[in-house]
Amino acid sequence: MKNPNALKWSDLKTGIFFILGMGFAAYLGLVISKNSSLFSGVTTVKIRSSDIQSLAENNFVSVSGKKIGTVSKMEFVKSNDSLFVVASLRLRNEYAPLVTKDARATIKSLGVLGDKFVDIKTGKGAPVNEGDFLALDTDEGMASLTTNASNAFVK
Repeated sequence: MKNPNALKWSDLKTGIFFILGMGFAAYLGLVISKNSSLFSGVTTVKIRSSDIQSLAENNFVSVSGKKIGTVSKMEFVKSNDSLFVVASLRLRNEYAPLVTKDARATIKSLGVLGDKFVDIKTGKGAPVNEGDFLALDTDEGMASLTTNASNAFVK
């Protein structure tokens, strides 16, 4: 008669399969929550603004509409008695050479509801290095449209 408490191969296979499944689920959870791949290298560049226009961490960064990275971190910085927000942009290494030191970043709205993203217009200079700052242009977007519309009705 066999011992009922003995470890069977089928129980061991089930345990191994369960552990691998949990590891894969954890990996997917990290990738989805960070909106990026864990195994691709990144180059971090920064933008500085006094008005970050509701941009949030984990929003995407694009060049010509193609996603190349995410906004990883935003922090307050005081300079010359003025308060600024510095946003760190994590660019995937395969696309980082597209972004040059004379590139211009713009915070744009994704739609009417106002989700924000950073769009980068490339330049002709040398590629950015880790920690470089990009120039930030302002894009009024929907705000200027509503202001112009209200001014038209007042007159």
